[in-house]
Amino acid sequence: NCGKPSRPVNGIVFGTSTKYPNKIRYECDKGYDLIGPKVRSCQAKGIWSDREPICKGKILSLIYNSSVEVSRLSVPKCT
Repeated sequence: NCGKPSRPVNGIVFGTSTKYPNKIRYECDKGYDLIGPKVRSCQAKGIWSDREPICKGKILSLIYNSSVEVSRLSVPKCT
C-alpha cells in the first residue's frame, strides 16, 4: 500500500486505489499548469513513482482569457 497521495493546492487527484500496481492521475484547476508528472504509479515497494506534482498559476492566460472588456476603460485627466 502506497498510502493516500496528497492533493495539490489548486488541483485534484483521480484514482482511489493506493495498492500496487494501480495508478493515480493529477489535474489542475482552470488557470493553473501542472508541474511534474501527470500520472504516478504505486510501486511494489510501497511508494509512489516520481514526486508529487504542483499546480502553478497562469497569470498571463488569466488576463488574456478574461471576459472583462478593457478597451473602453477611461483614465481621468490630471488637472
